[in-house]
Amino acid sequence: MVFPNPTTDKVSIQPLWIETGPLTMHLVDSKGRLIIEKTVTVHGRELVVDLGILGLSPGTYIITLGDRKILMQFKIVKE
Repeated sequence: MVFPNPTTDKVSIQPLWIETGPLTMHLVDSKGRLIIEKTVTVHGRELVVDLGILGLSPGTYIITLGDRKILMQFKIVKE
């Protein structure tokens, strides 16, 4: 679950089945272009990510989170 959605910059992600630790995060636009790639760390059951998307155009984006075991995708709408 991702909230708030739509968002303007920050989102919280609740990937309830992920263990604590580092993950690779990708943010891509609706055309599949990579916008952001960074490592984030999960602490507990919620991950708060400052996407740094204030300057991006409104639209639909996909967040991909993963490690060697799991890959998850979340759709977000930037207002």
